[in-house]
Amino acid sequence: MKLMAIDGNSLINRAYYGVRPLSTKSGVPTNALYGFLNMYFKLLDELKPDGVCVCFDLKAETFRKKMYEGYKAQRRPMPEDLAAQMPLVKQVLDLMGVRRLELEGYEADDLLGTLARRSAERGDECTIVTGDRDSLQFISVGAKVALVITKMGLTTTEVYDEKLFEEKYSGLSADKIVDLKAIMGDKSDNIPGVPGIGEKGAMDLLTRFGSLQGVYDNLETGTFTPSVKKKLTEGRESAFLSYELAKGVTDVPIDEGEGFALKPADSAGLYEFLTSMELKSVIKRLELEPPAREEQQNSVTLLDYETAASMDALAPMLAGEAVCVASSPDRQAAAFCDGARVLCCTGAAARDAIVRLVQAGNYIAHDAKEYSLFLYDLGLEPAPPRFDTAIAAYLLQPTAGDFSLETVAASALDAAPETEESGGQLTLGEAAPDALRDLSRRAQLTYALWRHFAPLLERDNMTPLMNDIELPLVPILAEMQHVGMMLDAGRLTSFGDSITGEIGELEQKIYRLAGGPFNIGSPKQLGKILFEDLHLKAGKKTKTGYSTDADTLEKLRSQHEIVGLILEYRKLTKLKSTYVDGLLKVVGPDGRVHSTFNQMVTATGRLSSTDPNMQNIPVRQELGSEIRRCFVPGDGCVFLDADYSQIELRVLAHIAHDDIMRQAFLSGEDIHTVTASQVFGVPVGEVTHQMRSRAKAVNFGIVYGISAYSLSEDIGVYPKQAQQYMDAYLEKYHGVREYMAAIKEQARQDGFVTTSFGRRRWIPELRSSNFNVRSFGERVALNTPIQGTAADIIKLAMIRVSRALREAGLRAKLVLQVHDELILECPAEEAEQASAILGREMEGAVSLSVPMKAEVSQGDNWYAAKS
Repeated sequence: MKLMAIDGNSLINRAYYGVRPLSTKSGVPTNALYGFLNMYFKLLDELKPDGVCVCFDLKAETFRKKMYEGYKAQRRPMPEDLAAQMPLVKQVLDLMGVRRLELEGYEADDLLGTLARRSAERGDECTIVTGDRDSLQFISVGAKVALVITKMGLTTTEVYDEKLFEEKYSGLSADKIVDLKAIMGDKSDNIPGVPGIGEKGAMDLLTRFGSLQGVYDNLETGTFTPSVKKKLTEGRESAFLSYELAKGVTDVPIDEGEGFALKPADSAGLYEFLTSMELKSVIKRLELEPPAREEQQNSVTLLDYETAASMDALAPMLAGEAVCVASSPDRQAAAFCDGARVLCCTGAAARDAIVRLVQAGNYIAHDAKEYSLFLYDLGLEPAPPRFDTAIAAYLLQPTAGDFSLETVAASALDAAPETEESGGQLTLGEAAPDALRDLSRRAQLTYALWRHFAPLLERDNMTPLMNDIELPLVPILAEMQHVGMMLDAGRLTSFGDSITGEIGELEQKIYRLAGGPFNIGSPKQLGKILFEDLHLKAGKKTKTGYSTDADTLEKLRSQHEIVGLILEYRKLTKLKSTYVDGLLKVVGPDGRVHSTFNQMVTATGRLSSTDPNMQNIPVRQELGSEIRRCFVPGDGCVFLDADYSQIELRVLAHIAHDDIMRQAFLSGEDIHTVTASQVFGVPVGEVTHQMRSRAKAVNFGIVYGISAYSLSEDIGVYPKQAQQYMDAYLEKYHGVREYMAAIKEQARQDGFVTTSFGRRRWIPELRSSNFNVRSFGERVALNTPIQGTAADIIKLAMIRVSRALREAGLRAKLVLQVHDELILECPAEEAEQASAILGREMEGAVSLSVPMKAEVSQGDNWYAAKS
């Protein structure tokens, strides 16, 4: 019998570092799994064994660790995304009918050595497959060793026997590799060896004296240099300890049980598993076919639905622990699933059932905010959902982009759509049976996704993030969307008319300087005017003509008067079309703008705003500020505005454990002035406005992983000078410097970074061979823990503020969030009490090693409240 004995840990480790980062759409890492399987299939083809056994290490302490506390002590913990794939590899081996071995107290090497010795004693052939040269010693007990080497994504295998070993190791026999390591040591396992003697010296000693024992037997009579003799004398104890550490055990009490012949694979289970891991190429290689739907455990086997005409029929299900709901957009039809049955209803029964569930909070939905919004529109108070499968998909894979039910289900459950909605709308009437069937299916998909995602969130330590932050936020965002912000349409219209006049005047000035009318909005026509007619120095040229982007024009501003006018023209036309005309189009019948607040868009966890984007309304320019003046509170109300003071820098100081930065915040000093003092080497009292401005740019640039070139562009200095500023900054802020190095290295190992609240972002770019892509990954690694933690803090603040206002019985409500800024609309008589709550709850949202500061102000429009 030919046995192939595989060092599981070694091959998985090589696969992990040899294959680019891969993950499923739900965020499960798969590169080590994929690489391991490819190696396994290649080895099967090459070695053609009759039996296979894969040996694994266990976490339990081995006899070597008890013998020497320093054994493998320097090794870093296994990256989380590699550790997460170990059980996946074991699972796929079981499904393929491959025997596994692992035994507490022993390493995989010991199991391999024992299998090799036993095979030789039976007259069988054993080939050990490993990426670790330690196993070469087992050639001496009858094994061949297939040494797997992975470089630059390519895997090669070299099969060693006694003859090849002696050729490679200058005549040494295979059993002497233990003696070799005893003398030279082994950094990877932290085996000390004889300090000061390396591989070359160890090879010379073994060639001359045959073994470790032979070296020491001849220590007094043999020929040694004084230096080597001294090292050997002082290192005797270490050498013999190292010998015991390096020597593999070949008498482990292994129960070979039913032997190692490959068993028939569980084809259905294997297809399901590989499908869930999205390894289509492996499915194709194994020629697996999808089993009948009723045999698929990870697919959704749809139940028959029942119709319920009244709440009496629905009541028992609705009283359950958790019910999954799907409904038509108008809530005139709904389906409810608890995993055992599905009930569908229409009309008043559907609406009443939804209301009951959402008020109680014992419901699960895909995008639950829509149900909270439905209740607010009815004047009712919703509770946070029990679970939201769309948010779960987002947390597991935040950059996926599409979190629709069909896309998520197809990815996570292999559940392709069976019916389609027409234009996104469900119609009842004669089509009621089909419509209810589709709702039934959607409710069941939601149930299946809940059961699928909940353990994955637990595995990735994101259950608290889901339960404590994301789910409580759902009804809060729905209420903000429902309430909206009042827009003074008359004032905005007048402002738009004045902009139109200014745009007309600019057009005439531009035409005059250009020598005649042309389409200012056409890059092609503008490029001709600037670079051919006016002979300005051309910048970069694209396929369609000259580049006329903002950066290019800014560099040309000093060359001709027309350039500044064109930049002003662009600013005003965008202000008019995007903010004046755009906002007037979306004002509701109640005179308010109801923006949609999105929880599942940004990779860092920040909220976003669309239709319209309220977070992007300009404030730093006078004309942009006028837009904010047009947002006003309702009658008898005022706006309260609070924003965190330098939240991301405070988070950086906390996470980086930087004493200088923390002390600045603890003492209440201006952080940018302190930074300027540190970077420019002057007392705080001598910091100029320009120094502070540049230090501020460096502060925020460091947070965002900015390059020296980008910083130089921002502050108007040469890149070399900008690099000096950054170097001086990192020289003074030791904690930040160490954090930056550590987070990038950790991200490379793990493949992802996390916020202080466990939010995870995968960064496959870190392992790219492209420098620019890899640099982007490093910036993401630096920024995401800071910006993501700040985003989680503001979400916690929203939850605390909303809860505190309710508990105080106030009518004040959150109406807007812009990154680190919260805005309340509240009755004037509640302003003092609501201000105190707003400041208190924001500052108490989280406990850091530096104080959180929130500055609250009041006004009769958004601009005034912010000022």
